[in-house]
Amino acid sequence: MQYEAIDKLRCQCVAKAEKGCRKLCTGQVAFSPELKLARQKITAWRLLVKRCKGGRVSSRFLRRSMDKSNITRSWLAETLEKNTEQLTQAFKAYYDIKRKCIDLRQTQLDSLAEALAVEGNSSKEKMGSTSRVSIPISPNTWRDITDKKGIEAAIMDSNRRKFSQAAHTPFYHQNMVREFGYQGWTPASQAVLHGYYVPPQDADPHVLLLLNALQKPASMKTLGNVETKIPIQEHCKFWRKAKENTSCYPDSLSFAAMKASSFNDYNCEVDCLMARVPLVSGYTPAHWKKCLDVMILKKAGVTQLDLLHTIVLFPVDCNHAFKFIDKGMMALGEQGSALAPEHYGSQKHRRAIDLAVNKSLTDDILRQLKRPGAICSNDAKSCCKLIGHTPASLAMQRCGVPKSEIKCLFTQLQTATHQVRMSYGDSSTSYGDKTWIPVLHGIGQGNGAGPAIWALLSTPLLHISRSKGLHCQFIAPFSAKSTCFSGFALCR
Repeated sequence: MQYEAIDKLRCQCVAKAEKGCRKLCTGQVAFSPELKLARQKITAWRLLVKRCKGGRVSSRFLRRSMDKSNITRSWLAETLEKNTEQLTQAFKAYYDIKRKCIDLRQTQLDSLAEALAVEGNSSKEKMGSTSRVSIPISPNTWRDITDKKGIEAAIMDSNRRKFSQAAHTPFYHQNMVREFGYQGWTPASQAVLHGYYVPPQDADPHVLLLLNALQKPASMKTLGNVETKIPIQEHCKFWRKAKENTSCYPDSLSFAAMKASSFNDYNCEVDCLMARVPLVSGYTPAHWKKCLDVMILKKAGVTQLDLLHTIVLFPVDCNHAFKFIDKGMMALGEQGSALAPEHYGSQKHRRAIDLAVNKSLTDDILRQLKRPGAICSNDAKSCCKLIGHTPASLAMQRCGVPKSEIKCLFTQLQTATHQVRMSYGDSSTSYGDKTWIPVLHGIGQGNGAGPAIWALLSTPLLHISRSKGLHCQFIAPFSAKSTCFSGFALCR
C-alpha cells in the first residue's frame, strides 16, 4: 500500500537522521541529600558574590539560602575575594559528589528502606522495578519466578486475562455480537442512537437500560460530527510544547524526533498529513499496531501479578492522534451538553478542586437539614481494562465521533501486539493480534483518548442512576432552583 511505503520511508529517514545526531550526556544526576546540599551551597555563594558586586539580591532569599546551606551570617560582611574563593570550593565539592552520585543514591535508598521497615515492622524492601514476580499455586501460596523467560510468560498470561475480563459481559455474547459486532458500527447501532432499536426477547434488562440511555440527544444531532482533519497549526503547536523525554513505544519515531520535526515547516506538514490520513480514512497503519506493557509495582516489594500496574505505551504519532480524538469529542460533548453534570475535569469551570468543594458543601447541607446521606469514595477496579469496545463505540457516536475515527481507534486496540517491559528489559515475544477471538478489549492505561472515552461511557450510567432515584436533590430556598446529582466523577 502506498501509505505504508511512505510511512516506512519516513521512519527510516528519521532513524538515519537521529543516528547522526550528537548525543549530549547532560543532567540526570542521581539525587541524594549530599548532592542537594552541595547545590544549595553553590546557590548561596553565588548570591553572596552577586551581592558583593553590587547586584540586586533579595535579603530574605539570601538568608534562607545560607541557612539551608549551613553558612553562618558572618559571611555577609566578607569581601568579594573570599566569597569568590568559597564559590570555587563549592563547585569543586559538587563535582566530587557528582562522581559518586550513584553510590550515594543507593545508600539513601537503603537507609530509606530500613527506616520504612522499622516503622512498619516489615522486612527491608528496595524501591524501583522488580526482577521477580509471584504467581499463585494455591489460595494462600505464591511461587516466585526470577528467570527472564518465566517472568515474560507469566506477565503476558496475566495481561491477556486482564484485557479479557469483559469477555463474559452481555455485549460479548453471541446474540449481541451478531447485532453490534465488536466495534459497534452496524444498523442495530444506528437504531440505538436514533431511538428505534428493537431488542431481542432474551436481552439482559440492564443492557436495555444502557441502550435506551445511549440515544443521541437532539442537541448533538444539530452540531454534527467531530472534525477529523488535524489542523497543521495545532499539530505544530502541540509538538513544539511536548517534552522530548516522554515515554512512548520504542520505535524510530519518538517525542524528541517529532518535536524536532515540528520546527521545520515541511517536515511538520508531512507528519501532520501522515497522522491525518488514518483518522479520515479509518485505516490503521502497521507501525501503530504495536504496544508495550510497562509493569509497575503499586507497592514496594509486592510482586504478586494481580497487584502489578500495567501502563500501555503506544507509538508516539498513534497516541497523538488518539489525543486529537479525545479533545474533539470532549469539546463537542460539552458544547452539546451531552456530558453528565457529575463529571469534573477536562472541562471549562469543572476543575477537580470544584469537586472537592462541592462534596464538602453537600456534607454540610446534609448535616444542616439533618438528612441521612452517605458518600462512598470508589476507585473503579480495572477501569481501563474492563471497557468493552461496543458500548464505548456507541457512547462515542452519541457525541458525534465519526466512523473513521472509531474504526481507526478500535482496530488498533483489537489487533495490536503487546510486548512487556520489566527490569530485564523489553520482551522479545508478544501476545495479542487480529487472530484473537474474542478480541482483546479495554482501552489501556496511557491511551490518549482513554479519559474521554470513560467520561462518555459513564455519562449514560449516571443518567440511569438518576432516573432510578439513586441521587441527591437540593432545592434552593429563595430561587427554588433544583440541583440533582448522583455523585462526583473525576474524568482524569
